[in-house]
Amino acid sequence: MTQESRRLLRTADALVYAALVTGVAVVIGIGVSLVRGGGWTTVREATFVLGVLLVTIGTILTRPGVQPRAKRKPTDEETKAQAQLESGAETPTAHQERLAALLNCSTPLTESERLSRGVRFLLAGGLVLVVTFVTEYW
Repeated sequence: MTQESRRLLRTADALVYAALVTGVAVVIGIGVSLVRGGGWTTVREATFVLGVLLVTIGTILTRPGVQPRAKRKPTDEETKAQAQLESGAETPTAHQERLAALLNCSTPLTESERLSRGVRFLLAGGLVLVVTFVTEYW
């Protein structure tokens, strides 16, 4: 597989992630609106708040040098599992296999090849805020 097709697959994977998170944010907004009885304005407000939260979390996760704290010492089994993951023996998820088949690729992305979680959160938060902005003037 060429480098260009891997780059295209990474971009498509990130955009699918952002679109799914945006859809979930809109559904949550609709749910909040139904509970509150506030109409479309409540949907926009809820999606705006979710968008800001996603951008904030994405910003925190993408800060260089920030690593999550280990709360406990890993067991031998967890250490072996981590070593196996780091060795490249990652198994692709069903979503990754479907996306690879859709793009006619022979092998899906592994977790280490995907964009980081922070970047995906930033992208999803930005898309949620764009959708909120578009619905404001719709």
